[in-house]
Amino acid sequence: MLILHLAEVVIWSFALTKMGLIVKGYDAIYYCANCYTTLGMGRVDVGEHWRIMSAVIGISGLFTFAWTTSALVDVVASNRRLINQLEDEREQEMYMRFALRKQQWATLKTERGAEQAAREKAKLAAAGSSLAERFRIWREERRNLQELRREKLRELEALRRQERLKELEIISKAAMTSSVDTKLK
Repeated sequence: MLILHLAEVVIWSFALTKMGLIVKGYDAIYYCANCYTTLGMGRVDVGEHWRIMSAVIGISGLFTFAWTTSALVDVVASNRRLINQLEDEREQEMYMRFALRKQQWATLKTERGAEQAAREKAKLAAAGSSLAERFRIWREERRNLQELRREKLRELEALRRQERLKELEIISKAAMTSSVDTKLK
């Protein structure tokens, strides 16, 4: 932005020197910078018929400074919107993580309860039976527990997949929102 202002001052000074209103280039830059910033403390002056040029250069500077200010305000506002969007996404992500942990905990709790029930059932079946029958019951109990654990692991993986899909959905919504905001500008 600063380069834009400097370039405009140089363009005005070039025009004034080419018109022959100010002889030296340095004096022209000094005069144009004073007029452009509306400082008005310069010792260089143009002819009496060309004094309106200082007002024209001043108005040019005011409009350019106003444009620069509005561009900077827009940058700050865009930054604020982005920060708010990121905070909202983070809050949604934390909520999803909490819900997933809660579901995982409930799944593990039911797994423990089912294991405990299977063990109790095996103990009751093994009571008063022969040694060979007890080994068969224990093997069957181990197979049942392994199958139960595999089933619960599949449930946990399904929960994680659902969370990943929700995250991707949130990301795609955010991307669509930001692209719509960009198109509106």
